[in-house]
Amino acid sequence: MDITDDCIFAGLALLIIVLLYVIIKMIWNRINGRDELDGFF
Repeated sequence: MDITDDCIFAGLALLIIVLLYVIIKMIWNRINGRDELDGFF
């Protein structure tokens, strides 16, 4: 087992999770109007 591959995989998984979170938050803000969650980030 190679530790480097595990680190790369974990980094990619984390990056994908963050991207999904940002996309969902943008869609949520667009649906609800931008006022409620404006200061979230």
